[in-house]
Amino acid sequence: LDVLRKGKHKELMVTIGELEEDHPKVAGKSGKAVNKGLTVRNLSDEQKDEMKMDNGVVVVAVKRGSEADKAGFRIGDVIVNINNHKVDDVKSFKKALKDLKDKPAAILVIRDERSLFIPLH
Repeated sequence: LDVLRKGKHKELMVTIGELEEDHPKVAGKSGKAVNKGLTVRNLSDEQKDEMKMDNGVVVVAVKRGSEADKAGFRIGDVIVNINNHKVDDVKSFKKALKDLKDKPAAILVIRDERSLFIPLH
């Protein structure tokens, strides 16, 4: 995997694992949340500066076969809005999804410097 760190390219060896079914839905103080097959975390200060954004959560994992996977979410997507509710951080992301109950949502995502809506059922 080729990554860009502090302006320098770095090549990393990566081993992909599988998330166990009994993995907790919310990983408390880590700043991560898992919901509808998405694992998200707060944007770092570096990411906020780089993207010129002050809100949003970044997708760090998408469970294969989940609602999020079927909808087309990708690792690296930045979720900034759910049904016209601003997503500031993991806490507001969880609240917005909880408020949906089982209703469909229009989720505004920033991907590759472009904005797009992804419908999630």
